Amino acid sequence: MRENGLLKPRNRRYAHRRRIDDRKVERPDQMWATDIKYGYIAGSGRTFYIINYIDVFTRELVGSYASYSISTKAAIKTLNKAIKERGINPIGLILRSDNGSQYISKEFEEYCKIKGIYHEFTHARSPEENGHVEAYHGILEEELLSRSEFDSLEEAKAVLADWEDFYNNRRLHWGLKLKTPRQVYMEFMNKTEIVKEKVS
Repeated sequence: MRENGLLKPRNRRYAHRRRIDDRKVERPDQMWATDIKYGYIAGSGRTFYIINYIDVFTRELVGSYASYSISTKAAIKTLNKAIKERGINPIGLILRSDNGSQYISKEFEEYCKIKGIYHEFTHARSPEENGHVEAYHGILEEELLSRSEFDSLEEAKAVLADWEDFYNNRRLHWGLKLKTPRQVYMEFMNKTEIVKEKVS
């Protein structure tokens, strides 16, 4: 059929992208997910954007950045800051994203390669394949953005910071058996320390 011109030629530019694998996530910092959410600044009548990084195991928000635009540089800087604040070696970290321009850029690809991050992509128009960060964005929309009217970007950032602290440390999750994301993280780390002590 391709010979007869009935099939579109394969887009070789994107042929190298890793598509998602069906895997079981069993620990914190095994896999992170990222996406970009939009909000509205009533005071300026402008849309703003928030890039978020979520730990899939604990549901913790490990990194975020809000601005009137999200560049590739901002996406990399936010990810790098999250890695440093988390205190982890990123080699082997799985990062799942959609095919947004920030994520498919050569700069982002090179950063992941240098850091040893396994970057995988969802299929086009398949948000369910990045369900954890989509779920977070649904919560963010329902519990904060749809109920807030911001006068400025600075106000939005301040309110977001407070809400993100609440989300990680005080908001109970049904999917986590009514625990907070931070509680799940600490319980796992404490359990790991106990096992190490028994082995040693």
